[in-house]
Amino acid sequence: MEEARRKEVFCFYKLQVEIPKTFFTKLGDSKAVTPETIDSIANFIKTQWPVLAKKKRVTYRVSYDAVNQVINAVPLGKEAPLSSCCMRNVIFVF
Repeated sequence: MEEARRKEVFCFYKLQVEIPKTFFTKLGDSKAVTPETIDSIANFIKTQWPVLAKKKRVTYRVSYDAVNQVINAVPLGKEAPLSSCCMRNVIFVF
């Protein structure tokens, strides 16, 4: 039941959307995040939402927001999920 609910959160469209660079600067500093952190966040997201693990062409842009002390992760690519409510990129906050 819970896995079915998680699948409904995302919509998948094979779109190539160009995101403005100002969007990423609002998320924080991406240079402050190590590759190991990016891999562990990507693996965590894939375990919590198995539907994302099946998508092969998804990369993750991970940034550290020092002001709010959170890590923001945005899946990108042609198979990246969009929110089902407003059809925008999904942002994971850790």
